[in-house]
Amino acid sequence: MIKRGFKSLKGKIIFFSLIVITIFLIALNFILADILNKSLENSIKKELESIKAIFVNNINNKLLLEENSEFSYDEVWRYENDIISNFNIYIKFSNNKFKEVRGEELDRQTTEALEKESFGKKVLLNFKMKDSKAIASYIYPVYTGEKYIGSLILQKSYDEEYKKNIDIIKRIIYIELLLFIILIAVLYIFLNKSIKPLERLSKNMEKLAIGVYPEDIIINSNDEIQSLSKSFDFMKKEIERKIDSINTEKEKVYNMQKVTRDFFNNATHEMKTPLAAIIGYSELLKEDDLDYETKKRVLDRVLIESKRMNSLVSNVLDISRNEIKRERDFSNFYINNIIEDIINQMDIRIKEKNISVIKDLKKVICYGVEEEIVKVIINLIDNAIKYTSDSIIRISCYKEKKYVVAKIKNSCGIIPENIKENVFSPFIKYNYNNINISSSGLGLYICKELIESNNGEIGFELIDGSIEFVIKVFNKIN
Repeated sequence: MIKRGFKSLKGKIIFFSLIVITIFLIALNFILADILNKSLENSIKKELESIKAIFVNNINNKLLLEENSEFSYDEVWRYENDIISNFNIYIKFSNNKFKEVRGEELDRQTTEALEKESFGKKVLLNFKMKDSKAIASYIYPVYTGEKYIGSLILQKSYDEEYKKNIDIIKRIIYIELLLFIILIAVLYIFLNKSIKPLERLSKNMEKLAIGVYPEDIIINSNDEIQSLSKSFDFMKKEIERKIDSINTEKEKVYNMQKVTRDFFNNATHEMKTPLAAIIGYSELLKEDDLDYETKKRVLDRVLIESKRMNSLVSNVLDISRNEIKRERDFSNFYINNIIEDIINQMDIRIKEKNISVIKDLKKVICYGVEEEIVKVIINLIDNAIKYTSDSIIRISCYKEKKYVVAKIKNSCGIIPENIKENVFSPFIKYNYNNINISSSGLGLYICKELIESNNGEIGFELIDGSIEFVIKVFNKIN
């Protein structure tokens, strides 16, 4: 949820900026006012001291007492009148015996206070600035030599100068307010531009939280926000990839469970069929009036169904062992020797069916689990003997690049499309309507599982009424 007002990042930055700038401007105005007032005080002090200097110099240079004569106050006031006319100032010169005033007194209270504090000895200066008025009061004890002749008091209004200072401060404040407004406007526009990508990022995060994958955010700001958007896009893609991976694995688990369930359902069904046949034929054998030929046929069928049952149980056990077994011994071995040994083991069956085995076995070493490769070749040669429609089986092996290739070829009848498409699936079987051929439908499925677990490949080709199974496994590995 995107926050608005002062609770948002933009609001907090603007609010904080307002406070900082306001404090800065207030402090700046106080400093400027203090500088202007001190400047005014210094100029006032210089002016009053220059007036005092004129007065005192005139007394020292022209109105000094002649030897054994009295001081003339009347002569002093001639110079005071000149000062008043030039500087528009209040002047008072007095001592215990004499007091003379020229001009308008502006602040009697301050004048009296200065006289008491000075007591004919201290030089004092007082500034009073209030309500657009500025009054400077100055007292200076005048001596000729070591003789005190009176205190000079000067008092003058500096309202115009003080008002000028106030006007300057006001202008500065107006300029500051204008700059303040411009600065806030610029800051607002800048923050809007800077925060907008964060708002987009926040909306995309909200979408991602509910499982909706937003489009990538393209931000070309060359700052931390751009880095953040790139990190978010990377995170989004990683989450999407991992969720897809989880869904894929979930689908695999579901399919595996379904395959396993279907496999054992089919296995149960396949086991029931030969068992039911054996039970039926066994019940039939109990009858006493069966002739020899019928009994022989029944016993043959019992034998066929028993072999079928034995093959099915054996294959199911093989599949279970392969699924449970984890540690397998890979090694290098001569596949041509294995093929020769298997052909020799099946020699009796081959001769019973008058089959000729044409061999082209190159001396090649393959890498795999020898026991498993033996099972595959036995199964494929057994199928060739069982299903061949003529008296020839062709078996070959040779090296092809990094693989060892073994081929087993025999003639066959027409195979339906649904069988061709599912040759390596479990419980797929086809006996060309020959009831004397029994099959569990698991042999080729086991071959495929074993070859793939040996990092190899298995396939078949139908060529001119013949079927050729091809297996590929890795060549010798040092």
